[in-house]
Amino acid sequence: MKRTNNEDAVFFSNPTKPWVKQAMGSLAIVADGMGGHAKGEKASKLAVEIISKEFYRKILSPEEALEKACLIANNAIAKEGSIVNQSIGTTCTAMAITIKDLYLLHIGDSRAYLLRNRKLTQLTKDHTFINETPNYFENKNATKNLLTRSLGIASANVCPAEITKLTGKLSKNDRIVLCTDGLHAYISDEEMEVALNEMTLQQISQHWVKQVLRKGASDNFSFIILEAKATP
Repeated sequence: MKRTNNEDAVFFSNPTKPWVKQAMGSLAIVADGMGGHAKGEKASKLAVEIISKEFYRKILSPEEALEKACLIANNAIAKEGSIVNQSIGTTCTAMAITIKDLYLLHIGDSRAYLLRNRKLTQLTKDHTFINETPNYFENKNATKNLLTRSLGIASANVCPAEITKLTGKLSKNDRIVLCTDGLHAYISDEEMEVALNEMTLQQISQHWVKQVLRKGASDNFSFIILEAKATP
C-alpha cells in the first residue's frame, strides 16, 4: 500500500444460521472513499459498516435489503460531511449471493466480475465521465476517473446506487471478484482472466499484490475473490 491510511474498506459474511443464509445469502462489499485521506477513510468505513449491518437487520428480499441499507449509509455519510463542512463520499460495490440468484449494488468505479466457463465478464459499469461520455476528454487534460456518482455526496430520499438482480445461481467453480480501482487500474481484464483460470485463490491474491506494487501503486487497492465449490 502506498498510503499510511487506507481509504478502502471491505467486508464479507457467510451467515451460519441456515434460515438467514437461505433468505438473504452471503454478502461481500468493497468501498473506496473520497474527500481527503481521513474523510475518505471515514466514508468507506461507514458505507461498509452500515450496509453490512442494515442488510441483515431483518429478513427481506435481498434487493429490498440492499436498497434500504444503501439509503441509510448514503445519508449517514452525507451527514458526516455536513458536520465537517466538506463533501465526502465513497464508491461501493456489493453482492448478495443466494441459493437462487445474485444481487448487485453498485455506485462509482469499483467493480464486480464473474468468471464462468473460463470467460471473465465485468458485471458493473464505471460511473465515470470518461466511461459515460468518452468523447468529452478528447484533446483535454482531464482526470479520466472523475466520478459521476458516489455514495454520500448528498442526502437522498431514494438509494442512489444501482441495484440489479442477476438471475441464476452460481455454478461450481465460478469465481467472483469485487475490487476497487486501485486494482483494476493496474491489472487488465485479460491479466485478471488468466490468473483466475490458472491459479488458486491464494496464488491470485499474492500475484495481484506483487503486480500492483511492482507497477507503482499510486492508490490503495482492495479486492475480494470468491469461488463456488458447489451449489450454494
